[in-house]
Amino acid sequence: MALTRLNTIITAHKSSSTECYGLEVVDANSDGVLDSLRVQTTNAGADNISSTNYDGFGQVIHGATGFTFSINSSGNLIITQG
Repeated sequence: MALTRLNTIITAHKSSSTECYGLEVVDANSDGVLDSLRVQTTNAGADNISSTNYDGFGQVIHGATGFTFSINSSGNLIITQG
């Protein structure tokens, strides 16, 4: 018997919007120590980031929406999907 027809089921996954994440390490309490991570986003493309702010980022990541950024006790950047 020859194969004459192939039915394929494709499950589409809900995709997210594109996001720009600008990361900065800042001195949150003005004690001279860089102690906090500040993340600025484009809010899934709804908001703009000025060129001045963009130039000040220590790192820029382009990706999907829904990521959360933190720094662990060892000083490593941790990125999780929220």
